[in-house]
Amino acid sequence: MLGCEKTYVMLFAEQPGYGHVHVHVVPRMPWFGETERSAASVRFLRAPEEEWVSTEERERLAGAIGRMMLEQPP
Repeated sequence: MLGCEKTYVMLFAEQPGYGHVHVHVVPRMPWFGETERSAASVRFLRAPEEEWVSTEERERLAGAIGRMMLEQPP
């Protein structure tokens, strides 16, 4: 669906004062270099807003991924 080679799932619950957790699902794309792989992929959290995926596209992807996760294996 996305063309990623791997998928990273990261859970962060370290920030004081937050009673919830953030789970980040990060597709590792074929073009990722050493500065984007593994834990270094968090650098994308600091990208300028004009480089962000649009809200509409994020919602579309979340819905598609959610539907795929609910599919029953054959």
